[in-house]
Amino acid sequence: MRYYTIVDGAGVIKADDQKDPIRLALTVFDDDVRQYERRDCDTENSVDEEAFAKQIEGNGGSPPEATTLIAVGSGTTFALDTLAALAKRASSALATRNYEPFVQLILVAPDCATGEFIETADGLSRGALAARVCHRIVVLYADNGGLTPMRGELAGTLGLWGPTGKSFDGVLALDVSALLIGHRSDVGAYLESLEVLGIIARAAGGASNETLRRFARRGADQ
Repeated sequence: MRYYTIVDGAGVIKADDQKDPIRLALTVFDDDVRQYERRDCDTENSVDEEAFAKQIEGNGGSPPEATTLIAVGSGTTFALDTLAALAKRASSALATRNYEPFVQLILVAPDCATGEFIETADGLSRGALAARVCHRIVVLYADNGGLTPMRGELAGTLGLWGPTGKSFDGVLALDVSALLIGHRSDVGAYLESLEVLGIIARAAGGASNETLRRFARRGADQ
């Protein structure tokens, strides 16, 4: 299993830091965590979406190595653009339904439109294309009700409001607002919550949708 963490240039997490919360969470399920970081805003280390899609695709082996992308905040944009590029590269296989999705996408406080993954979206939109090449997309968001945004970066986004309609098959949206400390809804609040990190790790470890829903409900039930 390969894990990629995609963050924004502000450096929400640093992959080479052993205190990286997602890295620590993943080691619960995998002693040999091969985690890589992509910074969509870091020009010195940036990789364009097409090149990253080719890297994820690997050497063309069949089947490709199972891969989990964990995108945090504005890293969502780079993740979705990469998966859209991957879908275009696999267009022939997708057209003949001879494609086995090998990517799982986990979005943490996603900075994208609330309608990114709803069924009425354009079939060629990046959200629709990403859904075609992922066997599961897990969206962790915090419903705006009762929360106090600490910064404006998530205002009006999927991370703050959740999906606006029925999502594509394979998309699991979880409201984790009850698990965030101090009723905050900024990106950092997600990574400071042990419960949210636990959900991320369980999703990466292949836990079922029902298991993830149960853990997301824990805060609301208390």
